[in-house]
Amino acid sequence: MKKLTSFLLILVIVAGALSACSEKPVLQTETVPESTTAPEKKQETPAEIKKQFKLADFRGEAYVTRDSKPVFKFSRGKTAAKNGSAIDENTAFCIASVTKQFTAAAILRLKEKGLLSLDDTIDLYFPDYKLGKKNTIHNLLAMRSGIPDYTNEEAELKKCGVKRNGKYKPNRSAVRKWILSQKLNFKPGKYYQYSNSNYILLSEIVEQVSGMNYGTYLRKQFFKPLEMTGTGFIESYDKKSRNFAKPLKESTRSELYYRGVSFGSGNIISTAADLAKWLDALDGGQVVNPESFKEMTSSYTTEGSMEFGYGYGLMIENADTYFHLGGISSYSSFVMVDKATKNHIIILSNTTSEYIKSLGVILDKELPTDKK
Repeated sequence: MKKLTSFLLILVIVAGALSACSEKPVLQTETVPESTTAPEKKQETPAEIKKQFKLADFRGEAYVTRDSKPVFKFSRGKTAAKNGSAIDENTAFCIASVTKQFTAAAILRLKEKGLLSLDDTIDLYFPDYKLGKKNTIHNLLAMRSGIPDYTNEEAELKKCGVKRNGKYKPNRSAVRKWILSQKLNFKPGKYYQYSNSNYILLSEIVEQVSGMNYGTYLRKQFFKPLEMTGTGFIESYDKKSRNFAKPLKESTRSELYYRGVSFGSGNIISTAADLAKWLDALDGGQVVNPESFKEMTSSYTTEGSMEFGYGYGLMIENADTYFHLGGISSYSSFVMVDKATKNHIIILSNTTSEYIKSLGVILDKELPTDKK
């Protein structure tokens, strides 16, 4: 009972933060915790932590590495409600907005090659966009563009031509059409506002500058070199595979059926094992150079009411900790790097889990550290 009490205390504190939305400057489709800080307590054993995952009725995969070595693993559930196989670290899930750090890294790679500048105004890439001269690539990356979020506009997107089970290219074009027809919510740079629209546009910039399809570029630059063999995209992944974690609760609004609508902002499918490779490489300087990594992990959120910041495709807790949440219909994801504990944490679920972030906090704060 004493473990149940401590678990419920942490759950209440962090889940409360998950449900809290910031004021006017902040608009987001995935609720973001104000802080990853949890109460200090005696570290528990991995077995005790696994009991807490069961108490939260977690279904999916939790995986922690330290110095590139697995130090915690928890698997629970099936890849399908009927006749599914057991989930493990090689099971593929939709990772939703965890995708954004890949898009940001792709932009930074192109910047390193001198092919673009973060100060470029986006009319260079969308010449017909009347407001393009007012915004920069930096504003898109840092969620300070003022461009409205398309994800809350399902009816309007359908009017622009988005179709369920439609082809991804026409759906992408329809989403772009809607984004570029909208008025800005505020003067670019003035506020932080979480908007998936920013990363849709960034994925298009990646394609224009690289001369490759967004997916091809990510495979060439990241997935293949890092041997992320279980990683792909909603638009092309074999969703009939027994290795793919199908949604345990179907949704009529699922991005699985509206292909192309989350391109660059939430369309990657990956495994815990592959994401561990990614976090190791990102934190180890193999993804972008030191200057770009500093840009990626710096907070550009100046609003004093917020206890976290936003970098480039990453949420910034403090100088040691960066993370990101993901959530689309019937999927939840969370990744975090804590330099102080050396924990690289990945949690993936094929259900909508309101506790996924709090479970990540428990892992980071309570998992035993290396003995010296």
